Amino acid sequence: MPERIWSRIPPRVGMLLAAAEAVEFRQYNPTRAAALYRDLARLKRPGVRAGALLRLARCLRASGKPADAIAVYERLLNDQGDIYAADLDPATGLVISEAKRFNQSYIGSTGFPAAWSPDGRFFVYTRRAHLAYNKSRIASFIIRTEATGEEREVYPVPADAFNQAYPFPNTLKWFPDGRSLLATDFVSGKGLMFRQVDLETGRVKALLDLKEGTKSVWSSEISPDGKCSFLIPFQHRPQTIMIFFKEEQS
Repeated sequence: MPERIWSRIPPRVGMLLAAAEAVEFRQYNPTRAAALYRDLARLKRPGVRAGALLRLARCLRASGKPADAIAVYERLLNDQGDIYAADLDPATGLVISEAKRFNQSYIGSTGFPAAWSPDGRFFVYTRRAHLAYNKSRIASFIIRTEATGEEREVYPVPADAFNQAYPFPNTLKWFPDGRSLLATDFVSGKGLMFRQVDLETGRVKALLDLKEGTKSVWSSEISPDGKCSFLIPFQHRPQTIMIFFKEEQS
């Protein structure tokens, strides 16, 4: 049976991306990695370009070029518009249908980030709200039911829960129970943070103690039972895994 995908990276592009990340995280050379990401950002595939721009901005910031990093983030904001989906043959890995616009709401102002629910029944994407010239923020989460195509909008509470100066959250992951999301955020002076979004109420809460400025992380995974998250602190040589337990929902 065909599977529905919303992005696809060709093997060659995947190898180039892996090589750039090796330079960034293993060789700890953000300047050289930025040059590699810049080449990937010139490709025509929207998904590849968006990922490359995000990584490019991260390397520019690490290289001591915050103004250049902000300019790239702004380019990323303008580079996203809609989500397109196609059917994939899992046996061959080939796309077997024409890509069609997936989002039914807010045409031209949606997209990155997005994610399927663990059971494949729902798809979440984000809506951006314009703030000023070349700037926007995440305004809401759109939950699409795969079987019917119906969409439900969830507003973050409070409305300014996520960073208002950068396009965050920039990644989303579903908790296994399908009731909440793990979302990234960027806090000035602290780095990348992770928050939980309740999909019924929109309530956003921090999964990290923001009073401790050392808890800056760049990778996360959710345990199969959804009771804890595994986070890797951002260090030159990350060797510690932090485990944060999620409170039980009533």
